[in-house]
Amino acid sequence: MLDDLGEHVRRERQVARKLRRTRWWHNLRDNSNCHYCSEPLTKSRATMDHVVALRLGGRSTKDNIVPCCLPCNRKKRDDYMVDWFRKTF
Repeated sequence: MLDDLGEHVRRERQVARKLRRTRWWHNLRDNSNCHYCSEPLTKSRATMDHVVALRLGGRSTKDNIVPCCLPCNRKKRDDYMVDWFRKTF
């Protein structure tokens, strides 16, 4: 099971790397605020976050990826968004 999870995470990270090079991501990243704290994002401050973390079975799809600031991304880590919000706010 752990090997399957590790393979899933590796495969989805590859997909995410490809998505980072797309116009879709550049437009989303360059014209938005952090999905979690609403702070304005700059190109250098924006990170890609999986709403449902890869380790929890999430996928690298456009409906599971949001732009967020590095502090929020680091705080959320592998939590479900709802659980992270309860702990943070």
